[in-house]
Amino acid sequence: MIELMNLKKRVIEDIKAAFNERREALVLDTEIVDLFGHAKFLKDGPVCYFRPKNQSREFLAHGAYEISNTLTGLKNHSTVFGAQKFPDGHTNEGFFFNPIIVYKKENQTTTVSIYINYDILKNKKDLGRFIIYLAELFDFEKHQSEKKNTVSQIVDVPEIDDWKNKVEKITNTINEEQKIVLSRQKIISFENKVNLSTFIDQIESSPEHYSFYLKTSQDESFISISPEKLFSINGNKLTIDCIAGTRPRGRSKNEDQGLEKELIDSKKERSEHLFVANFIQEKLTNICNLITMTKAFDILKLSKVQHLHSEFMGELKPNISAYDILKELHPTPAVAGTPTNFAIDKIQVLEQNQRGFYAGACGFIHQGESEFMVGIRSAYINKKQIHIFGGAGIVNASNYENEWNETEEKMKNFSFLW
Repeated sequence: MIELMNLKKRVIEDIKAAFNERREALVLDTEIVDLFGHAKFLKDGPVCYFRPKNQSREFLAHGAYEISNTLTGLKNHSTVFGAQKFPDGHTNEGFFFNPIIVYKKENQTTTVSIYINYDILKNKKDLGRFIIYLAELFDFEKHQSEKKNTVSQIVDVPEIDDWKNKVEKITNTINEEQKIVLSRQKIISFENKVNLSTFIDQIESSPEHYSFYLKTSQDESFISISPEKLFSINGNKLTIDCIAGTRPRGRSKNEDQGLEKELIDSKKERSEHLFVANFIQEKLTNICNLITMTKAFDILKLSKVQHLHSEFMGELKPNISAYDILKELHPTPAVAGTPTNFAIDKIQVLEQNQRGFYAGACGFIHQGESEFMVGIRSAYINKKQIHIFGGAGIVNASNYENEWNETEEKMKNFSFLW
C-alpha cells in the first residue's frame, strides 16, 4: 500500500511501463481512507466525488481528457462523471468529463487508477507532456481548515412575502391534475472567498443519503447531500426511487410517530407522491420490458425530515443507454412538477434565479455500471457566496407557510452556516 506522500513518485515511475505495455490503466493501492476529505486537497482539473447511499464504496474522479456540457458530447462513454443541470427552458446542459484519475474505495480498500487514452497519447512525446500534467494533478494543496468562513450577509430569495404571492398564484390557477415544484434559496455572502476545505469538513456524512461534490473550476463547486436515487443500472436491471411527500422529524419518539402518521394520512402528500410514481411507471414502459414496484408508500426517515418512499425495478430493453434513461426520467415531477413541460415553463417565470445543478442529475458511468442521484439538499459555491436550495411541491391544496417551513427543514443539512 502506497503512502500519500509517495503516490506521486510511484505514479510517475510506473506510468511509462503501463504505456509501453498498452495497458488501459495503471492501478495502484493507496492508504487514502477518506475520499471526500481527500477531494479538498486536489488542485488542477475538474473533481467529482460520488458516494452511493447505503453502500460501502465511493468514487473520486480527477483531471480530464475531455469535458462536455452534454453526456453525448464525449467520445468516450465508458467512464464519465458529472451532472446534468435542471432545464432552464431553452437548453438541458451540464458538466461531464472523462477523468484521468479515479480513486475507488470499497470494503476499506482504496485503489487509484490512472487511465491511458491512446487516442490522445499517441507517442513518447505526448506521454512526456502527460507525465508533467500528472505531476501537477498529484501535487496536493495544503489543508486550510483553520481558515474560517465569516458570514457577511444572508438573503432569502424569494423573501417570505414574495413566496406567499407565488404559492397563492399557483394554487389559484392549477387544477387537481397539476403540480409545480417551487424552489427558493438562501444566498449566504462571506467576507472572503469561501474556504472549501472548511466547508467540506463541516458537512455531516451519513449512509442514509448520497454524497456528491463537483468542482468545475477554481471558483465554482456544487455539493449535494441527497436521499433520492434517480436511477442505477446493474447489468440489465434498472432501479429508481420515488420520493415525494415530506414531514420534519419529531423531537421525541411520540412526536416523530405522530408526524409519520400525519404524512401517511395526508391526502395532499399522497397525491403529490402519486404524481411522481405514475410518471416513473409511464416512462419505464419506454425503456423496460418488465416493471416491478418493490416498495409502495413506505416511510423513509432521514436525520432532518421523513418522506413517502416507493421504489421501482425494471428489466432494460436491449441497447438502452444511461443517456436514454436520463432523457426519459430527468426531471421527474418530484423536482419539476406535472405535466413536465407545463411545470418547467411556470418555474422559469416564477423563480428569480436559475437552479443550475440543483434538482439536476448527478452521477457516473464506470466499469459497466451507472448510477445517478437527484441533486437536492444542495449548495452551490461561487467565489464569496454559497447558495443553499430547498423546494416544495405545490398543488392546489398547498399552504404557503407549510411549504416555506418544509423548505427550511430541507435546508438544514447546511444550517451550520447560519
